[in-house]
Amino acid sequence: MKKCMLVFLMLLVCCANENKPQDGAIRVNGTWIKKDNIDKVVELYRQQMLAAFPQKSLEGIPPTVKKNIAQQLIANELVLQEARKRKMPCDSARLEQMLEGIKKQFPDSAALDRELAKMGQTRQDMHNQVRDGLLIDTLIKSLSKPSDSVSEKACKEYYDGNQPQFASEKRFRVSQILFVVKKDASAAQKRAAADKAAKVLAEVKAGKDFAAEAKKYSEDPSTAKAGGDIGWFKKGDLKKEFDVVATPLKQNEVSNVFETDAGFHIAKKTGEEMLPPEPFEKAKDQIVKMLTLKKQNDMVKHFIDSLMVGAKIEYADTSYKLDKSAMAR
Repeated sequence: MKKCMLVFLMLLVCCANENKPQDGAIRVNGTWIKKDNIDKVVELYRQQMLAAFPQKSLEGIPPTVKKNIAQQLIANELVLQEARKRKMPCDSARLEQMLEGIKKQFPDSAALDRELAKMGQTRQDMHNQVRDGLLIDTLIKSLSKPSDSVSEKACKEYYDGNQPQFASEKRFRVSQILFVVKKDASAAQKRAAADKAAKVLAEVKAGKDFAAEAKKYSEDPSTAKAGGDIGWFKKGDLKKEFDVVATPLKQNEVSNVFETDAGFHIAKKTGEEMLPPEPFEKAKDQIVKMLTLKKQNDMVKHFIDSLMVGAKIEYADTSYKLDKSAMAR
């Protein structure tokens, strides 16, 4: 975890050189991105994927992932160059805070230096790269400010055009036939209740009316007279053992016999409906955040695309180059 955090912070900006290094892979406006830096980010991606999906441990990294990561590093370099061109300020207090955050991931200074040495880095390299990362962040945030406001009209239009997204949960109506088993029941008594439940289920499956069977056999006095009806519920309202059986049932479907701490049950879903959508006033804050983020992302993408168009990008290693159809997407 410590190493991953350090690599991530250090590779927010790729380690670039004006003169072609031995493993130079991509030149961006005269500045080289090294293959080693791309490979480190690819390895970080691989570690994160394995942490999330251990079952994919035998799978390799698809070539498209390497190409996409290379494109991201190109974008980072272009934005950094633009930040320097615009003489963006670096928040020194935030820089120190981030550097201290890295240091705290290690037991002592020597451990940090050893980790840096493994990656061919120094404290000054770390300082410079975190600083450059902050320059990128400052520029992106300054560009995003004009996109921060979203009108209520835009929010309402989004709400009206995406009603299913704000639909509340379904609720369902359930009936049951209960065969009570007391906590101190003997094994024989428990077996007898299970056998009785199985017999009644067979009758229901053979065509007997569920409500009539509930009135006749259910040992729940509060619901038996109503044909076993226990009311309307949303997922999670019932006891877990009951909920996992009743929720997936289709309307008018009858469950198999199942057990809870009350005894043995047979359930039937007798109704299902969607609750009214969440009202606009309650959903508005969520929509504002979502539309604001979309505007910011669109703006950043447009900005980076414009930098890409005007940049001179040369591939010493063409395996990192996206084909035109992929770039169009």
